[in-house]
Amino acid sequence: HVMANQAAKKAEQRIKDFRLYHGGAILAVLAFYALIKFGLFYSTWERFHTYAFSASVAGLYTCYSIVYSNLESGGLLEDKGGWTEPCRDMLYLILFTVAIALASDSCWYLLVIIPIVAVYKVFTGLILPYFSSSEPVEEGDVQLSKTQQKKQKRAEKFGGR
Repeated sequence: HVMANQAAKKAEQRIKDFRLYHGGAILAVLAFYALIKFGLFYSTWERFHTYAFSASVAGLYTCYSIVYSNLESGGLLEDKGGWTEPCRDMLYLILFTVAIALASDSCWYLLVIIPIVAVYKVFTGLILPYFSSSEPVEEGDVQLSKTQQKKQKRAEKFGGR
C-alpha cells in the first residue's frame, strides 16, 4: 500500500513537472514569437507566417496532449515506442523552430523534417517488410538480457507500459 502511494506521488510529480517545464516553455516561446513578430514587426507579417504559426500551435497542442496523456496513464517522458517518442521529438523540434524563426523566415522550413521522417518510418516499417525475403525471427529465438526480461515481464503485466 505504501509502495503504491509512492508510485502515485512520483507519477503526479512527473505530470506537474511536465506541465511546469514543457507547458511553460510552449507558452513562453509562442507568446514571445507573437509579441515580437506580430507586435513589433507587424509590417513584415505575411499570410505564410499565419499558416506556419497556426500549424505550429496545432502541432504543439497535439504533441503536448499525447505526451501528457501518456504521463497520466503512468508512462514516462522517456518511454520508447508508441506515440510518446515521436510526439516528444516533434514537440522539441517545433519549439526550436518557432524560437529561431524570429531570426529568419527560412527557419520555418525545418518543419519539413516531420513529414520526411514520417514517410521514412512508413516506408521502412510497412512497405519495405513486404518486399523483404528474409524469414521473420521468432521471439523465442532471441536471447534477452536480465534487464530486458524484467522490462518485458513488466510490459506484459501492465499492458505495454
